[in-house]
Amino acid sequence: MGKQAICTLIALISLGCAGEGEEAPTTGGASDEASGDRRGTTGDPWRDVETKVNARSTSSFLADLGGVLFATPVPGGNGRSCATCHDPTKSFTITPAQAEARFQANPNDPLFRSIDADDFASDFTTVRTKALFRVTIPLPANVKLVDDPAATEVKLFRAVPSVFNVKLSAPYTSDGRAPTLDEQAKGALLEHSRPTNFVPPDVAFDLIALFQESKFSSAAVKSASGLLDAGQAPPPAGQDYDGPLTPLEQAGFETFK
Repeated sequence: MGKQAICTLIALISLGCAGEGEEAPTTGGASDEASGDRRGTTGDPWRDVETKVNARSTSSFLADLGGVLFATPVPGGNGRSCATCHDPTKSFTITPAQAEARFQANPNDPLFRSIDADDFASDFTTVRTKALFRVTIPLPANVKLVDDPAATEVKLFRAVPSVFNVKLSAPYTSDGRAPTLDEQAKGALLEHSRPTNFVPPDVAFDLIALFQESKFSSAAVKSASGLLDAGQAPPPAGQDYDGPLTPLEQAGFETFK
């Protein structure tokens, strides 16, 4: 099943089906029976996804399958899944303290891969102390690097954004180069997991996007999204959707502005 077909399915169902604060499954799904149905006989939801989507297309099944893919490492990769960095138990992000705790518990955790090491080998100081990971940013045609004029891209360290409220925040990436969430999900997963002998089907990223679009930071934000879906005006500007900001959040907001 291709992009057009899955988009047709998604258009027929109600997005935002998950409740406030719902978390992605961390290993495989809501129940053993359902998990087995999603994964199929091979036990690999990535390889079975097209068969599963063709067989069943209910809204809950599609979003749930997207959650399974979100939490399952892509075949042939470095052991990472979306949930490796977008930790569903930590509001779909990760802090320096959490990164350090995971390093102390297991230095071989998939969070720590050479592509994000300071020395591209085994020095994870930046990941452990700042929870920052490398991303590749393409350079505009009229931008040249002084020390490498032929470069067409740069690699920068970036924090892990939450997936809460992404349904309302297109376009994606800091420079808006990903117009849709499925394109952003595909680019991010392929860059951070680096599969070498498996090409994930596009439908998998459509389902991951569908799963993420069901995640909201609060019931108020989810309600506002529902109003927009229904063609209605959201609550007036200035409404406190998520509760008062902490002093640290307020400082971050001022810096953002």
